[in-house]
This record gives sequence, structure tokens and C-alpha cells, in this order.
Amino acid sequence: SIPLIGIAFIGDEVADTQRTIVEFSGVRQLGRLPLLDPLTSENLREAMITGFDLTAIAGGE
Repeated sequence: SIPLIGIAFIGDEVADTQRTIVEFSGVRQLGRLPLLDPLTSENLREAMITGFDLTAIAGGE
């Protein structure tokens, strides 16, 4: 088995659906990456910083 640290969502936020998926899966939500247009390294970096729990991804609580 592969340890799963959480779920990452992509696209528009659908809070009730995301909450249901997290509740059924039993793992935490790491964050959500919006659709980025244009996709640049700067846009991606900012979206990751603002949209994800980077501490959880790095293995912390």
C-alpha cells in the first residue's frame, strides 16, 4: 500500500463536493489549484503558496 498524505483538488472550488470526498476518503484536503491561464512558473508558484498546506505536503502537521 502507498501512504496517502491527502487530496489535492484542481479547478473551480466546489466546496460541498470537496468536503464529501474528504469525509468519505478519511484523508485531509491539501489544497486546491485553480486553472491557471496562462500557466507560468510565477502563477504556479503563487497558486501553490496560497492554495495548499505546504507544511502537510512536506510531512509536517
